Amino acid sequence: KTMITTLAKTFAPPMDITPVASFPSVTVHNIPSVIGQAKCVFENISKVSPSTAIVLPDEALLEPLLTSLPDDLLGDNPTRAINITMGYPLRKSNIVTLMHLVATAHKHAMFKNNKFYFYREDVRDILSHPIIKTVYTAAAISINNAIDSLKEFNIPAHIFVGTPLEPIFTTFHTTMNQVEEVKNFITALEAFCNDVLKRIEVRLSDNNDDDDINDDEGKKVKTISLQGAFIKKYMGVLTQLRIAISNVGLPVHDTTIFHLIDRMTSGAIVPFDGHYGVGIQVMGLLETRCIDFDNINILSANEDMLPRRSSIQSLIPDRFRAAFNMPTTALND
Repeated sequence: KTMITTLAKTFAPPMDITPVASFPSVTVHNIPSVIGQAKCVFENISKVSPSTAIVLPDEALLEPLLTSLPDDLLGDNPTRAINITMGYPLRKSNIVTLMHLVATAHKHAMFKNNKFYFYREDVRDILSHPIIKTVYTAAAISINNAIDSLKEFNIPAHIFVGTPLEPIFTTFHTTMNQVEEVKNFITALEAFCNDVLKRIEVRLSDNNDDDDINDDEGKKVKTISLQGAFIKKYMGVLTQLRIAISNVGLPVHDTTIFHLIDRMTSGAIVPFDGHYGVGIQVMGLLETRCIDFDNINILSANEDMLPRRSSIQSLIPDRFRAAFNMPTTALND
């Protein structure tokens, strides 16, 4: 109460305040699941209009939102049903989760009888990843059949030779003079990402040229186009790491490479710059500044999410901060 009184005196309102004649209609839905929120928001949207905004305080809701687009809102051009203007953390993308599985496979790999072997369950996890199942369907089925015929717990690396998945199963010895091998290893990962990107662009081109695209394909187009942006950002991280290792000239183990990649991707943000006036506006909280909407739908408006709680990283205790009129944790709310 004291703090509010002090602020009211310091920032006194002007005397010519016009009373609010009417308040907007506010409806609150109690939905615990992410998919449920994504589906519920479209029940309140009757048509595609730029005056309607969907605000996402949590960026992780973007992909569930895209896959929950109702058929009646897609219309004749599904790719223009929504307009995305926000930043998305790279660490939450499918390409990063795929590389986490690849890193696990390399961590568990073994070298025996002058051959590299991968643990079967690690290979299965990679083959069942959405990117592999979507982009390399035939290759994944073929490799799965080969694994079934081997009936071994350890899969030799040579069965991936000649397949599109060969780059991510590329291995090298850990020696003290391996800078070139490390660079070749990262180059192989870049080649794999580039091949995935090209195949995604081909699918997008085929879908855009198809006038009879159905609703399910329309949802896939939006999701695939997002994955393409994530892969481009990830390739940039790989290029930076390869150049850094080349400049330093130090030998690095393959598991260390993936650790460095994780550190570099942990804070990377993929920006999506949309155009106001096309489709339903999907935005983060910061992107809604200075823009008026007739209808606003806010997802995941929960405590600690809206507003998002952030602690003050400081060595000064709250009692000392309060004594010297410094911001304290009590002001976070």
